[in-house]
Amino acid sequence: MKIILLLVGILLATAGGVIIYRALYLDPRSGVEITEKGVRELPNYARILGGAVLLVGGTAIARRRFPFWSLLYRGFGMETTSSTGQTIPINGMEMYYETRGEGEPLVLLHGGGGIGANWDLIFKELPKGYRLIVPDLRGHGRSTNPSLVFSFQQAALDVYAMLDLLGIERCKAIGMSLGAKTLLHMATQQPSRIEAMVLVSAAPYFPEQAREIMRNLSSENRYFTPPYLATISAHTLIVHGDRDPLYPVNLAVEMYEAIPRSYLWIIPNGGHGPIFGDMADLFVKTALAFLRGEWASE
Repeated sequence: MKIILLLVGILLATAGGVIIYRALYLDPRSGVEITEKGVRELPNYARILGGAVLLVGGTAIARRRFPFWSLLYRGFGMETTSSTGQTIPINGMEMYYETRGEGEPLVLLHGGGGIGANWDLIFKELPKGYRLIVPDLRGHGRSTNPSLVFSFQQAALDVYAMLDLLGIERCKAIGMSLGAKTLLHMATQQPSRIEAMVLVSAAPYFPEQAREIMRNLSSENRYFTPPYLATISAHTLIVHGDRDPLYPVNLAVEMYEAIPRSYLWIIPNGGHGPIFGDMADLFVKTALAFLRGEWASE
């Protein structure tokens, strides 16, 4: 019975992953749905939502019934003897995080539905001169969420609490999607603590097509107005795909115009989170150069 449940979970998770991948990266256009009235377009967010349900549900089944699946779920990332993982109690939850390498602190925040180990798909090797700090955000991966409520504001407070326990006052950071939104909250809550950051597929607010998906995660939809974004003191690189089905590229332009000392990198034919696959190496090279201050105009 366990084997059957494992296979069902793997099939559901794989189907969900394929649907999401095709919707975000291979075919940013709408899908189609055949009804009695003919063929009509199926909004991309509907495909992403359906894929997310299959992915999360299938993974939950597989991980619950067959513990080894947890190892597969984490992915096969960079091998390093300097990687350590710990779980710490903060803000009424248990947060799991890993640290890797030595040097100035660089925090990596994953996207919604993901885990910290997803960054292994981007950083194939440890970047020299950095101590990577890679948490599973509240309710993701090995981090718990007893309240069953997720908010970006709380996620930002969680990350700061983790940094406090590690004795880190100031850091650089990279965030993708949900992680990037969390970074926006961090950079506005305590601006002096974020020296530089890279925001991948971020948005100052959720447009209508994204609200349908985010409603299943959080009811929070803070509008980062231009004056509010202007309080950010961190050097900021905004990375966005020009075919992002969730966050139209004009939202990235709005942030670029409002955030002081910001730069904008639009990736042609890029969907949501356009830094995986063939773009990973170029992203790492570009992001690290930016974080090292090579783009500074001052």
